[in-house]
Amino acid sequence: MVACSNLPQKLTIIDSDGAIIMTTIRNAADLGRAIRARRLELGLQQTELAMQSGVSTPTVSAIENGKETARVGLVLQLCRDLGIQLSVGT
Repeated sequence: MVACSNLPQKLTIIDSDGAIIMTTIRNAADLGRAIRARRLELGLQQTELAMQSGVSTPTVSAIENGKETARVGLVLQLCRDLGIQLSVGT
């Protein structure tokens, strides 16, 4: 079995307009920064995104701060609600 951390990792984040937000995500903190950048670009407060996504404001904050144990489903929900498309490649 090969550990995931040993594999080349590239995650492209594309907004709903097709613009590339970030091309390489190496960890949860990078993904959180990309989510925060998109939220701010849309002019949303954490509380507004939380209400829109059906999660708590502390959850949005934790994800944006790179919480490694955040539930994948919640992270994907935030991405969907922000119009972020995730693309995985090597």
